[in-house]
Order: sequence, then C-alpha cells, then structure tokens
Amino acid sequence: MKVFNSVFAGLIGCVLAAGAFPPAAAAQVKTAGPEYLGQIQKYEKGERGVAFDVGLAFYHGISGAPLNYQKAQEWFAKAAGNGDIYAAVKLADMYISGQGIPISKAEALKWYRKAAEAGNPEAQEKLGDMYYSGEAGKRDHSEAAKWYRKASEQELTPGPFAKLGRIYLIADGVKVDYPEALKCYLKADELGDKTAAGYIADIYKADIGVKKDLSKSYEWLVKGSLKGEPMAMNKLAEAYFSGEGVGRNYVEAYKWLAVVTAKVNNPSAELLLAQVTKKLSAGELASAKKQASALVNKYVTTNDREQKAYEKTLKGK
Repeated sequence: MKVFNSVFAGLIGCVLAAGAFPPAAAAQVKTAGPEYLGQIQKYEKGERGVAFDVGLAFYHGISGAPLNYQKAQEWFAKAAGNGDIYAAVKLADMYISGQGIPISKAEALKWYRKAAEAGNPEAQEKLGDMYYSGEAGKRDHSEAAKWYRKASEQELTPGPFAKLGRIYLIADGVKVDYPEALKCYLKADELGDKTAAGYIADIYKADIGVKKDLSKSYEWLVKGSLKGEPMAMNKLAEAYFSGEGVGRNYVEAYKWLAVVTAKVNNPSAELLLAQVTKKLSAGELASAKKQASALVNKYVTTNDREQKAYEKTLKGK
C-alpha cells in the first residue's frame, strides 16, 4: 500500500508538472480544503472585503465552516469596521436578538444608525423600529417616522409604509393625518402587505380627513380577507352581521368567522360566531358550515393551528 501511495503521488506530481490540468484546476488541487479557510487567507493578505463572507459562513454553517455565532459576530464586526453596511446590519441584528452573543441595545442602535446614515433601507426601518418601541432608550415616534420615511423613499418593501401609516393614525409624536395614512397603506398594499387592506377599510369608514365611503370600506375588507388576513376577515364578518356597507348576511358572517376562529385565538370572534349561529335556521347553518369548511381548508394552515394551540398553552400557564 505504501508503494502504491508513493507511485500515485508521483504520478499526480508529474501530471501537474506537465500541465495536464489548466492552471486554475491545478490551483484547486493544491488548495483543496474548506472554502471559508481560503477566504480567511485572502483577508490575511489584505482583501478586507471578504470579511462579511467569512461571517456569513460561520453564521449559517456553510462553505465548510462550523456554525459559530461568536465567530460570525467577530467577522461581521471586522467587516462593519471596514465600512460594510450589510455587515453592520447583520451585527446589529445579532446584538438586538442576543443570537450567540449578549444582548446590547446600545450596540444595535450604533450599528443600525451607521448603516442607516449610509442609506441602507433595512437599517433605516430597523432603526425606526427601535425608536418606535423604545429600545433606543425612549419611545420617540417622531424620530421613528423620520427613519420610516427615509426607508420608504426607496420603495423596496411594504414595512416602512405600513409602519408610517400606523404612526399617522395613532398620532403619537406626529399630527393625526388620515389622508397621509391612507397613502402609506395604499402603497404598502401595492407592495404586498396583507394587513394594509384592513386599515384602509377603517380609514374609509372613519370619516376623518377622508370622505366616508362604506362601499369602499367593504371592498377593501373583501380584498384583505381573500389574502387570508384574519383582521380583515373579522371586520368583514362584522359588516355582514351589522349590515354596515353591505346587505346583512348571516351565512357570510358565519363563513368568515369560522375561518378566523380556526386560524387565530380571538375571543370576540368566537362570541360573535355564537351570536350569528343563533340567527341561522337549520338549513342556513348547514349551508354555512359547508361553505366555511372550504374556506377553512383554503386559508388555515397547519402552522396556524399549531401556533394557535401553542398560544393557548401559554395562556394556561
């Protein structure tokens, strides 16, 4: 066996020396090993731009690297220190969640701000979140609105628009502005936010700064419900029960309440479902249950059921 190994090694050496492999292939044979080690070697030779890639390798346990959050944090810190804004965001994420490292809101704020000021929309939104929640030291909805506006300027994701719309509705730190809230939620809906439809419906119903239009409110509740959004479904059922903006229809109310109560824990929806059931004849109830079953199968996932059950166990503790 030793003789064979020696002969084999000699043959490989001769093949490489003779140029049987292209230069790139020969280099791969010589440097065979985990990819992340090659990246570290590049960093040590002065290629500072690879630090973020090394951090990602440790963070996800890819490119041959072991899963190691502490190592990931170290490499993200190196990259962020060299001006990599994506590394700064990732580093801040780790500090705010305590993923493998001690939680530090101050460090998270520092790195989100650095990336936000460099124009990164994800960092701008997350910095806004810290001011909105008070994690930045105190609640400051005016400052949160400022960063949500900056993030929304790039129109990449619905989050900043939905969050800015919420601030205009609650008016804590900014002036109540339903027309601006409507603009924000319409854009959030356009970009794919499922919850926006319910808020748009509320704005058309409120008659505050935006002309009351129950027909439009109903249309948006339908739109939100068809996207599978429980809040819109619940409000749509309430509209069918009361007849506000649409003809009273207890069967329709039952259908959507059946979905809501199967999808999430909602005591008020469960109470309304019981009230609606009393309004239905035996034949209407049978029809409503059949239609509801199809909707439940369509909109209620296994994950929904598991999450609902989990939340119930928490309430029981």
